[in-house]
Amino acid sequence: MYTRSIALILVALGLAGYAVIARINLLWAAALASAGLGFGFISPLVAARRMGFLAAAAPHSALLATAVAFILLETPESAAVASLLAGILLIYGAGYPVYKGVDADLVTYLFVGFTAAASVVALYYASATGAGYSLASLLLGDPLLATRWEAYYSLIAAGVVALLSLATYEAQVYGGVDRDDARLATGRLWLHDLAFFTALGIAAVGLIRVSGFILEHVLILIPAAIASSIASSAREALLISVASALAASGIGGVLALSLNIAPAGAIGLTLTAIYAALAVTKR
Repeated sequence: MYTRSIALILVALGLAGYAVIARINLLWAAALASAGLGFGFISPLVAARRMGFLAAAAPHSALLATAVAFILLETPESAAVASLLAGILLIYGAGYPVYKGVDADLVTYLFVGFTAAASVVALYYASATGAGYSLASLLLGDPLLATRWEAYYSLIAAGVVALLSLATYEAQVYGGVDRDDARLATGRLWLHDLAFFTALGIAAVGLIRVSGFILEHVLILIPAAIASSIASSAREALLISVASALAASGIGGVLALSLNIAPAGAIGLTLTAIYAALAVTKR
């Protein structure tokens, strides 16, 4: 009962924030909501699979895929779709060795090394030639600058992440507790792994325009940390994670507009404040 009450309060605060922002600009509210929805759903999956280290490296693939796509392709729409496909393939490249039993930390080391170095090359080329997407937008993110197409694109990406998460959540939790038993019980563990890495790739690449490379690390990890501090079941953890991410996105957007600060930073600070507040309340 306590957990559900907290979730309802968080959702109400988030919706109130979106309502305030929507009165100014509906596209801003949509872009902010997509970040809260997408990362709110992917975060507990990452925690359930115990892949926080690898998931925190996912933004590196998003940065690389997006930078290269905007260098090679002329229109933002075609570049966004191409970067999404390329980013998912990069995540698959890291996920397949993990599925085959290679240590996830080792895979992460190699994955981060390659994607970080390649991203520097791509971003340097983009800055030197004037090609590609705004580097500041990729790194810092700004949902308040989202175009109509970007807002719709982000909402669709977040919706797909939510559907994949809901469809496989119990199996993901089961696989995180005992992977070998889950493989024997379901017989479709590869399918659940595919859904997980697809959702992670879509969240990291599809939402980088509204969240930014830097904040994605926070949004992927902290909602699950908030949930783990008060939830007593896997379902409650999912509920709290989504509610806290939605609340942080809505409240952070209002703070950004009121204080004239970076929206992505305001969202991250709001998430941290929610964690601290709930920790104090619980004690």
